[in-house]
Amino acid sequence: MLTVSQLSYQLDNHRLFVDMSWQAKPGDVVQLLGHNGAGKSTLMNMLAGFVRPSSGTIHWEKIPLWDVILPCYLSHQLGLSESLTVSENLYWMGVLQGCSLNTQKLQALLSTLGLNAYSAHFPSELSRGLQQRLALARFYMSNSPLWLMDEPATGLDQAGSDLLIDMIECYQSRGGLVILTSHQELPITQTRPLHLQDWQTEASIQMGA
Repeated sequence: MLTVSQLSYQLDNHRLFVDMSWQAKPGDVVQLLGHNGAGKSTLMNMLAGFVRPSSGTIHWEKIPLWDVILPCYLSHQLGLSESLTVSENLYWMGVLQGCSLNTQKLQALLSTLGLNAYSAHFPSELSRGLQQRLALARFYMSNSPLWLMDEPATGLDQAGSDLLIDMIECYQSRGGLVILTSHQELPITQTRPLHLQDWQTEASIQMGA
C-alpha cells in the first residue's frame, strides 16, 4: 500500500499543493490529473525520491517509501545514453534493473519492442516514438512493485500505444501499482483518476492557469 500523507510543496512563493493525502494499493493504475503547472511532474519526482516535499510523508506499507523499494521511473528525460547503441542501452538498463540479458533475451526484447532493425543504431538516429519504446524497456526488466510513468505515450504510434497499454494491464494483473500522467487518452480497463486541484489553494490554481 502506498500512502501519501499531508504532503505539501512550495516553490519560492508558489504553493503547488497543500496537505495532500491519498492511498493506492497493488493492482491500481492511478492517473494524475490537473492543468499545466498543477504539479503532476513534481509529484512524480517526489514519488521517485528526486524532490523532497516541503512537508508530509510518503510511505510503502508504513515504512518510508525509499527505505523499502526503488520505483521504476520514466520521466520526460528518457535516460538513454547517446554514446551507446540500442542493444547496448538495453543491456545496461538490465544491469541497473538487476536483470541479466543474454543474447537470446536481448533479441526477444528487441522483437517485443519492435526495435529489431535498429539494434545497432544510436538513440539520436531513432524517431521520437522509437526512443520512447526503447525507454519503456526498463519496465519489462523491472521487479519493482511500483511504476512511475510521466507521459509514457509521448511520440508513440498506434502500435506503440497498444504495446504500452498491454504492458500496463499485464503488470496491473500481477498486482503491480502504476502512477502515471498522460495528455493522451489511454484506454486502460481500470484507471483511477486523482485530481491535484483537490489539494490546491485558489492562489495555486490562478498561478498555474
